[in-house]
Amino acid sequence: YVLNCSQSTMLSFEYFIKNNKLNDEVEIIEEDKEIEELEQKALKIFNHFGSDSQEDKLHEEVGEFLKAHILYRNGLDTREHVVEEFSDVELVMLQFKKTLKITDEEQMKENIFKADRTIKKNNII
Repeated sequence: YVLNCSQSTMLSFEYFIKNNKLNDEVEIIEEDKEIEELEQKALKIFNHFGSDSQEDKLHEEVGEFLKAHILYRNGLDTREHVVEEFSDVELVMLQFKKTLKITDEEQMKENIFKADRTIKKNNII
């Protein structure tokens, strides 16, 4: 559709969109769609290669991430490379998460439990 309106009306509309929850809701919907598409791609990859292969892939990717992180920490690698390797690990982890049907709620509950336990065990204030 073509909307005929003055430039000031368009600027007012843009201001409204940028400064109201409507914009946030649109971004959330778009983000949810991207997440859903990524999850479908992860399942497709997992189903193509199989569990054993992807378990081996996870070990490989974790090793590459650790190597890149150590090098970065010592000033010998780039943050971008660490992000790349982190993404590789996360993608394989997502494949297992989806095939094991681990919900976001289950994962968050376990993450909170583990964080609280670590804080308590180590007397972190």
